[in-house]
Amino acid sequence: MKSFFNYALSLLIISFYSCNNRNIIEITSRNFGEEIQVQQNLVFTFNRPIVADSALNSWDTVGYIKFFPEVAGKFRWNSSSELVFSPEKGFAPATDYVLQLQKAISKSSGGSYSVNDKKIVFHTSYLQLVNANGFWAASVVHPGMAALKISMEFNYRVDPVVLSSFLKIVMKGKPTIFQMEKSTPSEVISIVIDDLSPELAEQLPLKITIGKGLKMIDSNYETTSSFEKNLSIISPDKLKITDAVAEYENLQGRIHVYTTQSVDMKTTAAAIAVEPAMKFTVEEATDGFFIKGSFVSNSNYRLVISEKLRGFLGGSLDNKYTTQLSFG
Repeated sequence: MKSFFNYALSLLIISFYSCNNRNIIEITSRNFGEEIQVQQNLVFTFNRPIVADSALNSWDTVGYIKFFPEVAGKFRWNSSSELVFSPEKGFAPATDYVLQLQKAISKSSGGSYSVNDKKIVFHTSYLQLVNANGFWAASVVHPGMAALKISMEFNYRVDPVVLSSFLKIVMKGKPTIFQMEKSTPSEVISIVIDDLSPELAEQLPLKITIGKGLKMIDSNYETTSSFEKNLSIISPDKLKITDAVAEYENLQGRIHVYTTQSVDMKTTAAAIAVEPAMKFTVEEATDGFFIKGSFVSNSNYRLVISEKLRGFLGGSLDNKYTTQLSFG
């Protein structure tokens, strides 16, 4: 008798939850996790059909979902059970968000369903130090001397003046004095370690530390932990090409060649070959040089740079540099 009672109770519980599930609208899948992009549409799939076919593929501003903090945007039904939210101006950088389903989605279904309004928590990417590189250059302040430039790439714009108070550079185990190259906020911030004689300019270990609490330009977010990056700066008697990237400037294609030191611009063009062959010009960059020519979109090119390439401190390539590049 007791077994029968337990069995009946189990069936009753299962039946209750089954009926309850049939009378609720909830999200079964979505196209994002804890972190989203600043410019991104959010897609939600529900456990049941919500709207009729006549409501598909049209943008509306019905409040199916509420965001905290508020995000202006529009909704569109891709299917009877798939909803897209497109933000009007994107999501705020380095910001925590919460969203909840609203009763409006039940009204759109035409049925008397309850709504699972469990909070979904997510955020846009927090401020990060993405990359850092060292680059030998001629000193602007002290002619004939070397300067070491360190470029730090962030995922958002940072104020160099603010960064300077959080930044510590250790070179050969000792804190080093540096200057900000520019005062303009940017995603890429460069510092200069100046007045290094060619004899002292050698391969060296360098450590970058950025203390926690750093703010960015477009948000009130402050970093909650420090950033650390160890670099091994190649000796200036060695010249190395670290990368070559096909990119655009004002819709005009160019190749950005990244090197470990400034190069002799008078002889650089003679060391370069582009296939298919074309006329090109060479222009100095803060971390290498640009190759500008009539590059065509959706085309591939072969870049060859010979050992004739020379650095301003006498560095040279150990081997010919060859790479394939594609302009998308």
